[in-house]
Amino acid sequence: MKQLIDKQTENQRYQTELISMILNNDDVYIKAIDVLRPEMFSGTNRLIFDAYVQMIQQSKKPDPVALSTFSNIPIQQILDIVVEFQGVSMQLDSLLYELFDYMAKEKLTNLGMNISQQITAGSRYEDIVSIVNDTIRKLELGNSSSVITMEQGVSELFNIINNNRSEKTFTGTPVGFKIVDVTMGGLQPGDLIILAGETSHGKTSFALSMLYNSAVNYNIKCGIISHEMTPEQLMSRFAAYTTNISAKHLLVGKLTDEQVHIFNSKIATLTKSNILIQDYIKRELTDTMAAVRLMVMQHQVKYVVIENAGNINVKNKHGDEERTAEISKSCKSLALELKITIILISHLSREKEGRKIQPELTRLRHSGQLEQDADVVMFIYRPELHGYDYFQGSDESSIPAHGRAKIYIAKGRSYGLAKSYPEFLEELTYLKDYEEPMPQKNNFDFNRKDWE
Repeated sequence: MKQLIDKQTENQRYQTELISMILNNDDVYIKAIDVLRPEMFSGTNRLIFDAYVQMIQQSKKPDPVALSTFSNIPIQQILDIVVEFQGVSMQLDSLLYELFDYMAKEKLTNLGMNISQQITAGSRYEDIVSIVNDTIRKLELGNSSSVITMEQGVSELFNIINNNRSEKTFTGTPVGFKIVDVTMGGLQPGDLIILAGETSHGKTSFALSMLYNSAVNYNIKCGIISHEMTPEQLMSRFAAYTTNISAKHLLVGKLTDEQVHIFNSKIATLTKSNILIQDYIKRELTDTMAAVRLMVMQHQVKYVVIENAGNINVKNKHGDEERTAEISKSCKSLALELKITIILISHLSREKEGRKIQPELTRLRHSGQLEQDADVVMFIYRPELHGYDYFQGSDESSIPAHGRAKIYIAKGRSYGLAKSYPEFLEELTYLKDYEEPMPQKNNFDFNRKDWE
């Protein structure tokens, strides 16, 4: 009996320590979400946990004061738990294991008693097995999946068909580029898109242009997690798109009075937009995935750009191919689970010396797993950086290379292949769909003989 009481006391302490961790660090909840269950908590801890989750789901910041108001728990009780963080005795993984283990054993004990009662009551064998299976399923780690019936599947497909027949040009999230909005119907939830290209050919510029278009022109919530650029550098890029003042000049130049006036008059457009930038984050896969979860749960973003895949570390994965494969699989799984699009920016393997041709799938760095997991592999290529005046393809040799990029889908699961040639505004590092120049007026030859 004493051992049972000691175990209960220990469990209560672990509950308080975990709640304290969560209240002191938002990332803890996201990292632990696949293991956490409300049943792991009891009493005041359960009330606080339930209120915390509801506030997160409603995009409210669960600081102690707001949490107290939301849950009707006295602020002092919450603050007493918050300060427990200073005395936490266990690591997060250990705390989760102990609390899950305690909860699971309680459930299994109750299950045993329930089975005995069902047998005594003369319940059918099939009903008892169903109770057992239901309990075991609830103890499985990870998020549960659901089954789609044919009726539901056909209904969803019918909605897509109707959308395609209507004037609506996209069924997913628009990004302001026809190669995505028209060819793919916009960014589709659950898709993993690999965006690759040579160094300095505009991978990040294309991704930032999409983010800017989605947020400013369509009021879409979207985010970026960069393992290469600081928030200040990213902000200067977005500000350049809004003000037409180069990002470099915004960061290190001395703006004139006129430029300051332009900046102040135009920046409100960006201020009101829904682009989210992840501040400093450890270059670990687990932290990156947790940051994506947090963006989705707190801000309901529709898609996230992750830049740069090559700088992400993966625990217990030492080889480049093994590491890249784990990053790829994790991103695809998370996109499906959260029903968002993830755009992963990737570098290319080095090309043989002297070869200056547009990239192919075989050059995706480190792993064929990238190609296998991706729904779309998209390349960006700027031939003028290799000294060409025109694009090299047999059907594009008349297209001038100056100030233009080629964006092409080399793999498009369900979408097919496509290509486009947007303008690249180098001063702003911004891309936009190319608009054919309007024909000149009054350029008729009135001396043409065929008019006689």
